[in-house]
Amino acid sequence: MGYTHYWIRPALLDQSVFLEVVRDFKHVLPKLEQLGVLLGDELGRGGGPVVWKDRLVFNGRSACGHEDGFQLDTNHFLPAKRTCEGALGCCYETFSFHQDTGELEKDGDRNGRFFHFCKTAYKPYDFAVIVALIIVKHHFGQEVQVRSDGGTAYWADGMRFCQRHLGYGVDFCLDDANQRTKENVKTM
Repeated sequence: MGYTHYWIRPALLDQSVFLEVVRDFKHVLPKLEQLGVLLGDELGRGGGPVVWKDRLVFNGRSACGHEDGFQLDTNHFLPAKRTCEGALGCCYETFSFHQDTGELEKDGDRNGRFFHFCKTAYKPYDFAVIVALIIVKHHFGQEVQVRSDGGTAYWADGMRFCQRHLGYGVDFCLDDANQRTKENVKTM
């Protein structure tokens, strides 16, 4: 499955604001695990995600211990559920968001902005990816554009989760959405 999230950002983001992103993501990590969202490093190995002062890097855990067909049921309004195939684990592609992409990339667009993406195959760690991007968008606003293969309905659970645990999230809006998501989330 090619379910993917995309973001466009400048090469360098303000370090003090990035530390707020790190702080908020660290705050929700135990809550994600309680839901069954088990994160590993970039390859899905145990030990947890890489959450440093200048980066968020993680994948779903490859040895997650979920039974085949485990479904993360956080969005009761969608028939599709984030699903783990058990023995294949919850990992797919690495989510990597750095404060400074200068060492990683040399060519941006003509405005010095860089395109990134993470294909999650709608596995359980997809929920952590959307939570991370909601946090990033909250702190960096229009500096970072966020798009997704999933529309508003696929982000509503992450928006409510962030609102419950961080005090913001229901105002999140995908940059390619035609209408604000806040009204849609309140009706779900």
